[in-house]
Amino acid sequence: DKMGREAARLGGAWLVGEAGVRSSKTRAVEYLGDLMAEVDARFVSVYLWDYSRGAEGSYALLGPAGEERPAAAALVRPYMHYIAGEPLEQTYDSSNGAFSAAWAERGVPGATEIVLPARLYEPTPRLTAGDPRDRLELSQGRLLVHGDPAVAVHRVRVERP
Repeated sequence: DKMGREAARLGGAWLVGEAGVRSSKTRAVEYLGDLMAEVDARFVSVYLWDYSRGAEGSYALLGPAGEERPAAAALVRPYMHYIAGEPLEQTYDSSNGAFSAAWAERGVPGATEIVLPARLYEPTPRLTAGDPRDRLELSQGRLLVHGDPAVAVHRVRVERP
């Protein structure tokens, strides 16, 4: 991607600012789901607009009484928070809750940390490591993947219980 190359050239992060959609739009959920799929695929950071209360037709993800609007659900997803290596891919299928991630071993110390929202994966998600030498540990809503340095590419899959 052009923007990814530009961010790398500048030595900075790629950030999408103030993304959102009016709650009255008929395809708001699909729009935000598509946006987040593209953000995930490129390991981009995004500021989302706007997790506050608002009237129908506003950009607010909460209704006047504080209830989440359907579009908010498109934003609740697992994601790689800390990657102990070079990120290769992350995908999330909201229809079944399946999350997959892969990263290349680069000798980075520490575990890769994947955030698992409780509302998607309680009581306990099904976890699969791509290589049995990688150790998986659940801790306070996060999956810690302790990658074996002998594994060239680490892979993990998370599914709903």
